[in-house]
Amino acid sequence: MHFFLYIINGSGLGKSWTGFYACNRLRLQFPNDLTYSICIDFSNGSRYIDIDSHLDIEVSFGLRVASCFLNVPWLSLYEKYKNSLSNLKFNNVMEWFSKQYRRISNNQGQIFFGIHLDEIQLNSTFSQKILHIIASFMCRTVEKEISDSSRFNIVVFPILTGTSSKNLRMAITDHGSLYIDLRPFTLKESFKFLNSNIPNFNCEDQNKRFQRTVMSMGGIPRLLERFAQYIKSEVNIKFLDHIITSTKTEISCIYQIGEFWMQTCQTIKNVKMIIAMSISGKLVDLTTKLPDNELEIEDVVKGGIIFLKKSPYGYYITYPLLILEILNECFNFTTLNLMEPLSPDWSWNKFVEFEAEFERLKNNSYVTSG
Repeated sequence: MHFFLYIINGSGLGKSWTGFYACNRLRLQFPNDLTYSICIDFSNGSRYIDIDSHLDIEVSFGLRVASCFLNVPWLSLYEKYKNSLSNLKFNNVMEWFSKQYRRISNNQGQIFFGIHLDEIQLNSTFSQKILHIIASFMCRTVEKEISDSSRFNIVVFPILTGTSSKNLRMAITDHGSLYIDLRPFTLKESFKFLNSNIPNFNCEDQNKRFQRTVMSMGGIPRLLERFAQYIKSEVNIKFLDHIITSTKTEISCIYQIGEFWMQTCQTIKNVKMIIAMSISGKLVDLTTKLPDNELEIEDVVKGGIIFLKKSPYGYYITYPLLILEILNECFNFTTLNLMEPLSPDWSWNKFVEFEAEFERLKNNSYVTSG
């Protein structure tokens, strides 16, 4: 039985890193055998482009795999060999690799080969075809009494990472799938992450305001990592306002939060509906439709901008308070400063007023989200 390992969930949780880690584990798992791993990133140098529409899918994939072996851009290989591209089909590339790697290693043993496909959701049709090529390579079929994997003595470990596996679930009964649904850190795990990334620092020794600020990161490693960088550069942790503002500004600029949400949700109305659902705690299904363009919750999940938390009655949308405040600055869905309660000079009366106002916002959001 062969397995496809899917590592799935929203942006910033460390899916790509986990995929790299899983590939690197091959060396530890099989220390006395030949091991090799590659990563094909569909969001950068290996993204689907117009040329692919004119190529046999086995050639498209073979070019990308060969480019990893040779450490050259796949388009350079395409230009160099465009008159003999049939030689660069995936199976031909793997046969060439098996011979060359054994010759270089002076070892004729079995090869354990990790192939990490990153950002598989960007073009699900392209990714699905590639998964079937890998599946065909790994297992024998009606046409083949022995699989190419066995013929070349290669054991393949496909590792797939992305924000969604929609339309990418293997339907072939000969293949198993293992799904790892990455979740945000708990507060305790967030503290552990920060402590391990900031020299001579202990979150548990900090005041309650600091701890509430960490909670506003929602356990997202990417946010915590940026936060940690600013703490390292500050002489005095007492200047927390500056650290929060700097973290928020950098996250907003680098990851273009407002633009990314608009790109994923397509319209302002859909964006505000998602925010309303998040604030109100409204239960949703993957097929729940948004107001415009027949967009479904699963389509938004695929964009990686929201997280779904399961309850006995369905899902509800969660997202870090820090990101909601950035979105509020972009789309003005409330006059409240959502980060303001983290201020140390807040009186209890002011906090009560804020809670009452937030409750009104929540109720309005619940009405907005239906």
